[in-house]
Amino acid sequence: MTLNVRGIKSKRKYERFLKIVHDEDVDVAAIQETNLVQAPTRCWHINPRVSKVGSGTAVYIKNTAAAKMIENVILVDGYLQKVVVEERTGQVTWIINVYMPQAKKSKRIEQDLVVQNLRKAVKESEGARVVILGDWNVVLEQRDRSKKENRVQLAKDLRGILAKRFEDVWRFAHPHATQISYTFETKTSRARLDRIYMSRDLSNSVINAKTIKYENLSDHSAVIMETDNAYNPYMLKQIV
Repeated sequence: MTLNVRGIKSKRKYERFLKIVHDEDVDVAAIQETNLVQAPTRCWHINPRVSKVGSGTAVYIKNTAAAKMIENVILVDGYLQKVVVEERTGQVTWIINVYMPQAKKSKRIEQDLVVQNLRKAVKESEGARVVILGDWNVVLEQRDRSKKENRVQLAKDLRGILAKRFEDVWRFAHPHATQISYTFETKTSRARLDRIYMSRDLSNSVINAKTIKYENLSDHSAVIMETDNAYNPYMLKQIV
């Protein structure tokens, strides 16, 4: 599961998030814009915020999940992290949590750092099982945005990083969909900003991908991926 929570410091939002995780039976959740400076519990593996608001990522792993965290690496402060999990079989999976900085001149340095470090992490992950997910703040295909995508170079850079090895999970699960499942909407535009990518060797395990809007939690929708335990009995059952 991936979700931009727009801050999760308040007790109300924190408890609302935990209820969603419980109700959806989520094993692993990657969240963005947490504004957290420390982990609430041992289930949380965080990349702390770098400003008062609008940054910070975290990966939540349920206590009963069939995997444990063995490494949490901060790749870009507040924006990019890598969490390595080991499953009962000894199989290792990389979870790369992305919060792409918004399209502001003041955020250009952070944006370039995220792209550079994401490219490096993907290169280093050759041969590993990888899930990359988060709030990308850009679409890679024009059909995923109701207005013209202005961050052309960023989209090109990300396509270059992802295209050869990774599947867009929502698109993989809905290959014939004609209606786009937008994850972020304003009065004037809609876009599928929140996405999950996984290495192609894992794609056959995908049963479904869906988006859900949780009112009073965020203006983004969650993207939830469900995998087939029969295909791989030890793979995490649901990644949000």
